[in-house]
Amino acid sequence: MPRTERGALPSPRLRVAIDLSPAVQEHGGIGRYARELARALQGPDLDLRAFVVDARRRAPAPPLERLPVVALASANKAWRLRTMLSSFAGQPMDRVVGDVDVFHGTDHLLPPLARTAAVLTVHDLSHLHVPRTHLPLNRTFLDIMLPRFVRAADVILAVSESTRRDVIATYGVDAERVRTAHLGVDPRYAPPAPARVAEVRARHGLPARYLLGVGTLEPRKNLKTLLAAFAAIDANDLGLVLVGPRGWRIEEALGGRDLPAGVRDRVVLTGFVPEDELPAFYGGAEAFAYPSLFEGFGLPVLEAMACGAAVVASDTTSLPEVVGDAGILVPPTDVDAWVSALRALLDDPERRGRLGAAARARAAGFTWEATAAITRLAYEEARARRS
Repeated sequence: MPRTERGALPSPRLRVAIDLSPAVQEHGGIGRYARELARALQGPDLDLRAFVVDARRRAPAPPLERLPVVALASANKAWRLRTMLSSFAGQPMDRVVGDVDVFHGTDHLLPPLARTAAVLTVHDLSHLHVPRTHLPLNRTFLDIMLPRFVRAADVILAVSESTRRDVIATYGVDAERVRTAHLGVDPRYAPPAPARVAEVRARHGLPARYLLGVGTLEPRKNLKTLLAAFAAIDANDLGLVLVGPRGWRIEEALGGRDLPAGVRDRVVLTGFVPEDELPAFYGGAEAFAYPSLFEGFGLPVLEAMACGAAVVASDTTSLPEVVGDAGILVPPTDVDAWVSALRALLDDPERRGRLGAAARARAAGFTWEATAAITRLAYEEARARRS
């Protein structure tokens, strides 16, 4: 066996199981986080395995299909119940997650572990701050279990400094156990070629001029404010394009009954859009609007910025951390402020261009490789805490 220069035996590679269930099940931003992080973590320094809970027995998609997999054929609710019961019964589940040094819970769930070190990613505490925007069963589970998961984790990763402060203040966690690991942006998110924009516009029937919103259509995204602002902007040649799957309480999320017919006819709901088409949506928009009430990070904002879009976003939680001075920040429910900000961009192409360039420059500082580097250190620290 080879030895180091000082004659010591080299340390074996750290064995890590990362929960890719949200990626396999395509669970929005958390799914993208799990997938992109695992992709960036692959390398000779880690023995990385995938942990997947999925009733349909789906496997990780490329480029993660070659990872060793521990798979459980289970519905999400059944898996949550099993984890909850084992936690309260004090029954470790090390065998379930496999023979690894570290288990990384990426989706607010952490099985009770005795020998295996645990890293937990906390994306946000929106179930506490805006509880009405969560399904009751999900909110109850998080209310009961997330404090236990946080206490059990050796290291906690927060996706923003805003979330880190929230975790420490809410759960009384030792600040030394909580690390901030911002999300990154895939290189595919870049200003698209005009021909690509025209192709995607024609395929989806997009208007020549449009404001853009991206994300699951649910109450937390506060689309009612955006729709009210759009209705107040007197521009019949302007459309509003909303990209994303329909979430729960869709009527409340959209507030469609309150819109005049002439405005409602200019709103385009695309549903799910393949990732390779999203840069064209961002690049073709007059402005990107993100009036969310509460965010742990705000990945669509970062992707829009990387594509050179002029951004207007809420001035709350993590969003100022992402946008900085490369966009316009306004109170999430102040319709007049949204009207003013959007009009300012629509009426000033030069300002849109300046903000788009500033947004691209800022987005370049957020990479999945940087996220992975912080995460690797968290794995090492978690293992050391168990040694």
